[in-house]
Amino acid sequence: MLRYNPSLQKELSRNILKSFEIVLCMALIKRTIIRVVQLLVSALLFAGIIFYIGPSVIYQTLTSVNIFYLPFIFLLLLLSILFTPFSLLVLYRNITYPNLSLRRLYNLRLMTSFLGLFTPGRLGDFSILLFLKKQYHVNILPIFYILMLDKSLTLLHALFFSFLGFIILFQHFTIAFYIFLTFLIVFFLGVSSTFFLKKLRTVSSRLFHIKRFDLFLSTLASFSKKFLLSNHSSVYANFFLTFINNLLTATIAKVTFASLSLDVPFVPIFLINNILTITSLIPFGFSGFGLKEISSIYLYTRIGVAPDITTTSIIIFLFFRCTIAFIYFVFIYPRTRDTTQ
Repeated sequence: MLRYNPSLQKELSRNILKSFEIVLCMALIKRTIIRVVQLLVSALLFAGIIFYIGPSVIYQTLTSVNIFYLPFIFLLLLLSILFTPFSLLVLYRNITYPNLSLRRLYNLRLMTSFLGLFTPGRLGDFSILLFLKKQYHVNILPIFYILMLDKSLTLLHALFFSFLGFIILFQHFTIAFYIFLTFLIVFFLGVSSTFFLKKLRTVSSRLFHIKRFDLFLSTLASFSKKFLLSNHSSVYANFFLTFINNLLTATIAKVTFASLSLDVPFVPIFLINNILTITSLIPFGFSGFGLKEISSIYLYTRIGVAPDITTTSIIIFLFFRCTIAFIYFVFIYPRTRDTTQ
């Protein structure tokens, strides 16, 4: 018969705890290595584009920027960033929790959108769920569903205008159709890949404690169907706000090109912006410089914009966006933390 041995029990507990710490440490090291690799790939892509175009050409283009336009670019970008959370809020107002006001959710959504600058793929957008789980005693599953619905409506908006964009850019319906179809196949293969499904399965089990992945997907589909049928006005409002935000983004691009003494038509900019929205949703992007930026350089060449002009406009955009993020985290976020706690 086995007898209870206190010293053996304590030693076993220490070994289990030590093993857990080792596993946790290895997981953190693995995640850190992945982040470093992603940043290195982003840096290499950026350096490759710079050297392909020519560092001297990029420098000359940067020095030719008309500084008169810079304050307008900054203000428009700030307006676009402040406007972004509202598309999620119009959906959330239908499932409002007493201890999670619209103001608190707005501040959290704003903060996580800035985190998206420094995290790979769309991790920054979905990190809001971690903050909600840590700081509030609310059921975050419905919020995850409306977040997915928000992304789906954004994708629907982008798909519609992207098709028009391919027709205008390639000036031939058949060619545009096949390119658009290929683009969609690549996108949906990425979304339905083993990597993406594995990540989604991890979310369902670890964050929501739903072990059956099929149950998670069926619940998501059921919630989306009921929400769409009973909240038409919120869905239309979300779609409209997405459209307005895309207009703002296109205006920023037009003003940035104007600062480089180039008058680019507004409609092609708007359509290209929607195509880039789809590329940014592909779950294999890198933070900083990646697939979206490379696609931007190629697509703008279709309407006669030189690669050095597009690359310089991307540099200006990223500089101002990172500047706004720095100002937010250093000066504004510490003062608004009490509204998110």
